[in-house]
Amino acid sequence: MQGPSHNESNHTPSQQSQEQSQRLLELLAALEEELHPGGESRKIALDSSLEKEIGIDSLARVELLFRIEQGFGVALSTQGYAEA
Repeated sequence: MQGPSHNESNHTPSQQSQEQSQRLLELLAALEEELHPGGESRKIALDSSLEKEIGIDSLARVELLFRIEQGFGVALSTQGYAEA
């Protein structure tokens, strides 16, 4: 019998949620650094305002959505892009 695949997890839903939240924050921090290289590092939280607190404009939001799709292996709705 083979062990669990890399997609399977022994983590609880709470642990998975925390890991996903951390991955999302890492995506946001990387994009923020690319948009504002050498700038002051901003504290990013899940409830941060993308535009006001992180400085992510509408074009950068589309880039963020693309990175979320790639990083999490999901397909977001076209409505999500339209509202970005």
